[in-house]
Amino acid sequence: MQGHVLESIRSDYLDAFEARLPPKHDYGYSPDPLPALWAQRAKSCGIGILKHKGIGRDDLEKRREHDRANFRFFGAKQVFFIGTQATSYSYGTFLDCGFLMDNLMLGLDGLGYGSCPQYSGVAYPEILRKHIPDSQFTLFIAALAFGRPLEGSHVNEFQPSRLPLDTWFTTVE
Repeated sequence: MQGHVLESIRSDYLDAFEARLPPKHDYGYSPDPLPALWAQRAKSCGIGILKHKGIGRDDLEKRREHDRANFRFFGAKQVFFIGTQATSYSYGTFLDCGFLMDNLMLGLDGLGYGSCPQYSGVAYPEILRKHIPDSQFTLFIAALAFGRPLEGSHVNEFQPSRLPLDTWFTTVE
């Protein structure tokens, strides 16, 4: 999506955000409750990006502006909205969409573009259905904002901590 349609989506998303409308995703992203280790890692990442941006815990306005950026799609001029048929999907469909997004991200990178996968980008699927023709039966899975990275962008330098590589594998002897 790009041009006036994307600008209309962006405007409606920002209106929903400013009105403090709760997101109404088509599906739940994480288990509820979130396993303790996952919750700790998510919290660490969130704290890390806010510290990186110089946003203090009590600076509610800057925190809100940080959240608002998600609903502006970080100013990207193009956004892919990834979805599937709401009436005939399975767990494998999510895996396939993940493969698609991964390949899109790698392809974009190879062309000199940056991208940002977003669950928040599908927070208001009814807004997407309003603007995207023939999407009334689409289950929106993610958005992928992309464009040319801004030279010297401080936020783009943030790298969350990673688990050591050896924790990702089990050795069987």
